[in-house]
Amino acid sequence: MITILLQKILDLLKEKLGAIGSFISSFSINDPQDGQTLVYDSDTEKWVNADNDAGVTETKTGDIVHFNTSLALPLKKIETTDNATKVVQLSGDISSAEYFRGLFLGTYAFVDLSDLSYTTTSWGGYKITIEGCKPCNNSSVANVLSELYTTTSYNNQNTNKPSESISVASTGNVYVVSDNVPSGYLIYELATATTPTITDGEFETLCTAFNLNGDVYTLPITNNFNAFVGDNNIFSDNGEITIEYYNGMAKDIYDIANHTKDLTGNLTIDFLTIEQSSCNVKAYQEGHIVVVEINYMKYLTTPTDTGI
Repeated sequence: MITILLQKILDLLKEKLGAIGSFISSFSINDPQDGQTLVYDSDTEKWVNADNDAGVTETKTGDIVHFNTSLALPLKKIETTDNATKVVQLSGDISSAEYFRGLFLGTYAFVDLSDLSYTTTSWGGYKITIEGCKPCNNSSVANVLSELYTTTSYNNQNTNKPSESISVASTGNVYVVSDNVPSGYLIYELATATTPTITDGEFETLCTAFNLNGDVYTLPITNNFNAFVGDNNIFSDNGEITIEYYNGMAKDIYDIANHTKDLTGNLTIDFLTIEQSSCNVKAYQEGHIVVVEINYMKYLTTPTDTGI
């Protein structure tokens, strides 16, 4: 009976040690240094030790890649279709970026409303004719982005006359309700796509007008550009784009995880009350718990309290 029991224990140990060996074999940790953390290496399919300030990345693909990051670091990867010639980076929300992308595709155009002639309507609006502007159903809101005016439907303007508003009617005419003569930039959808003509200078002017940050990069890109702190919209002038960007640092994740973090250097000790040479106090964080170790303290005077 004793022999059978010992054999059973040995079999269990072999099974458990075999599982541990299999687990350990998935790691490739060689002389890890203080402050390093584990990073998964997809090439070797193993976890390896690396500096804990290494970046954590995320990859996205789309017509417009939108992401938010607090790290103004170079993009790790930029991939475009073979027919793309430019890559555009723009801050702000993705809805604004859709209009700017249209300028580089030739599906949208822009105009300074102050450069156009206008007439006034019987109901008090300004009527403007913009060549090529795509007509819109009178009850719908057109695809236009205005620097100064809120977009609405023509029917709403005609009936309610909302102040500082703009619309496009089924005729293709543009209407503005304002106390002043129409001005400011307008990005509008074209009835028929055309060859894009926007220049880098015009792009910069529009970014300033709409209070956005933006840059245009001609392909091929030698050195990947930095992400904006905050919202980023990145697109090409042809097809989808794939972006890999830094969305955090491994150190940030490491500091939040359940590991020991030394806090001793942050302690403030009253050496008027405690003999400094006798003081052996340590503090460290383990996950969400802070531990303070007081091994020995010699008081020089009677303490009024012993609070920590």
